[in-house]
Amino acid sequence: MSGYQQVVATNDIVKGAFIQVLAVCPEGKVVLGGGYGMIDPASLQVWSNGPQGDRSWSVRFRNTSLQTLRVTVTANCVLAR
Repeated sequence: MSGYQQVVATNDIVKGAFIQVLAVCPEGKVVLGGGYGMIDPASLQVWSNGPQGDRSWSVRFRNTSLQTLRVTVTANCVLAR
């Protein structure tokens, strides 16, 4: 894989919120895969997890806890051909 790079996006989700977090590959690269990480999986719902277009990885979360939680989304990127 030529030009491999991981891009990470971090967001805080306030209690009760539903948000989308995107990790976007730089110009000239495409996304091959991705994923997410969280500290308290019992209090977060994942509504979707997958590519969005050619350059980004998207995850939609809902925070069901009574506190703000931090999540990370990762895109695995390579040079476009």
